[in-house]
Amino acid sequence: MKIEFEIVSVNKQNNEVKLQLAVTGEKKESECAVICVQSPKYSEPFSCIEICIDSIKKDEIQTTNLTYKLLTGGRFVFYVWNKRNQLESLKSVVVTVPGAGMYSGNTHSHSTYSDGKSTLEENREAMMACGHSFIYATDHNTTNHFKELSDYEEKGRKEQFLHIPGWEYTTKNGHSIAYGSTETVPAENIYERNNVELWQEFVDDMTDKHAIVYFAHPFEAPRYEFGDDVLCKIKGITGVEVWNGYNYHALAYQNRKNYEVWDALNRRGDRHYYGNAVSDAHTKMGQSSPYIKGYLDSLSKTAVENLLQTGTYIGSNGPEIEFSIGDAGIGGTCFIDPLMDSTSKLMKLDVFDPLGDIQEICVYKGRVDRQYTVKPNTCAVCEFYPIGENDKRKFTKNIYLDVVPGEFYRVEVVTGVGVVAYTADRDKLEKGFAFTNPIWIDTL
Repeated sequence: MKIEFEIVSVNKQNNEVKLQLAVTGEKKESECAVICVQSPKYSEPFSCIEICIDSIKKDEIQTTNLTYKLLTGGRFVFYVWNKRNQLESLKSVVVTVPGAGMYSGNTHSHSTYSDGKSTLEENREAMMACGHSFIYATDHNTTNHFKELSDYEEKGRKEQFLHIPGWEYTTKNGHSIAYGSTETVPAENIYERNNVELWQEFVDDMTDKHAIVYFAHPFEAPRYEFGDDVLCKIKGITGVEVWNGYNYHALAYQNRKNYEVWDALNRRGDRHYYGNAVSDAHTKMGQSSPYIKGYLDSLSKTAVENLLQTGTYIGSNGPEIEFSIGDAGIGGTCFIDPLMDSTSKLMKLDVFDPLGDIQEICVYKGRVDRQYTVKPNTCAVCEFYPIGENDKRKFTKNIYLDVVPGEFYRVEVVTGVGVVAYTADRDKLEKGFAFTNPIWIDTL
């Protein structure tokens, strides 16, 4: 049987969305099926409903009308599938609602302006089709694409999509992105590997110009690596790409080493360092996964840069996470009484997988020790393995943790399939994964 799913109307006064599901029989003999419709997390009702098709004949059409209210602004994805063959029949529709809310996007991409295979237009369209609202165009050592991006500004406002200009500092001894920077720097300035002074000069120059510096894929390939001295001693960067999806999944060795660098930087304790998730894609199909997602008070370049500056986001290829300790959310600080050796704080955890296959949830803890060594240095303090159809789709847990100053906590989630990655490219059948930036524990 054939499944069609489409938007009937969107009322932007009250954010009400009307959808229609149409199922058409394709066989001579009567068929039956259970069709599942999963609404996005910030919708009312929030549910995975099952529509039973008891009998349908060839060319017969059965329709179901559905109404939802979206609770925030953003770009939302509704998924539908035949329960008997979920992935093969999976379809989606994207609904856009203006205003403050949860937005997602990719902050590292390439186009035909450098070594990419797709145009800026193709990259943007691919992002919107998967439910995203922004993308940074970060071609290698060039700003030649800035003019074309400026031509998209009016169209972007109508589409409620941001195509933000950027560039990747691409040297033979490490790569970096300085968000907000509009002028390139000669790649030859970094003329040898493992030179802290050369990289520090670049970082200081960019931060003096109010740019937000993230080191890109520290362990993508040996010939492009910074060197341990640079990673150990650099000051002033905002974070690192812990999940660069160009060649590897988040669970691959190269990205796991990035997580180790990230944890080690935070254990150093001189500032809070954030972990970024980027596609680094060179084709249109790869642009949408992985991505970051967080709350924006408006869909604007300033708001996206604030997201990168504060770490109030998750990285994902499909699953979603809400996480808090005490009154602090992702990227924030939970303050406790300095006179107490430890304090019990309520940890709230909420994980959602649109395809209903959450397999593992882990809360990691690190602690500031004022040293830096790139090695495994966080420990799992809570591990959950959901059982049952409801918990595998949406898992919630509220427990008290005994926390002490100097600690930081972050979450990782593994699911059966990364739904956004699969929606963009049916050949990209990979584990679903998501992570949060840390919550730090400090004294008042």
